[in-house]
Amino acid sequence: MKVLVISHLPFSTQNNMGKTLLSLFSGFEKTQVCQLYIYPSYPNVECCTSHYRVTDKEMIRAALLRKKVGGEIARDCVHSGQGLYENPNDESLYRNRKNKSAMRRLLRDALWRVGRWYTPELEQWLDREAPDRIFVAPGVAKFLYDIALTISRKRNIPIVTYICDEYYFVNSPRFGLEWLRLRLLQRKIRKLIRSSAHLVVISEELREVYEKEFGVPTSVLMTGASQPIAQGVKRYLHPHKSAISAIFAAIDLSRWGKSVRHWIRLMGKKAQTIA
Repeated sequence: MKVLVISHLPFSTQNNMGKTLLSLFSGFEKTQVCQLYIYPSYPNVECCTSHYRVTDKEMIRAALLRKKVGGEIARDCVHSGQGLYENPNDESLYRNRKNKSAMRRLLRDALWRVGRWYTPELEQWLDREAPDRIFVAPGVAKFLYDIALTISRKRNIPIVTYICDEYYFVNSPRFGLEWLRLRLLQRKIRKLIRSSAHLVVISEELREVYEKEFGVPTSVLMTGASQPIAQGVKRYLHPHKSAISAIFAAIDLSRWGKSVRHWIRLMGKKAQTIA
């Protein structure tokens, strides 16, 4: 078994998501995990066979200048991630509240939708790493859902989706760009969940509402990512090793695609009945 982790941020002790991933996966052997991420930073923990990164800046340069996007992170860069950003100038870009507006988020999603992030180099990397399961922590960016769905479809491997922030059941504005952005995101959330073999959530309340809405098997795993890191990585060593391993091991690779397609047909009939 080998898991491809798809996320915004790399494995790291510098941010909450990086620590959450450590908590979930640091009990795995390094040969069982590889990672694809999009943030302009380096991991500071060596817990994968390889990391591959594609950033927003690379996608912009590719659109304007036909530049190459993405690449494998060199091994000597893995422990160099001592800050959240590889380049200090990126901090103002990613922390600027204007870049979190509905308009700019829609433009960002559009850039990734039309841009060529699935390159021959990425395909060669995936061939070499040969993951047979995907774990995706997509968050608020619609294009990350597309990345997971595309790789799953092209390589015929199942998805486990991690939901730690709630965007599907939130009350949306009645009009405007934020309404449009949230509606498009919720549509993509539905598509990803319906294509997932399993969901992992952080509370019993989320498990109940997602299982009721989608009927996908769902597990609750609560992490200690918000705790201080005074003891370094040791604080995050495999508290969920048996649970997360069991989730991945329980996915029958020969049957998951058929099961998902059957579930989609059932949900389609349900939607028609409701309409």
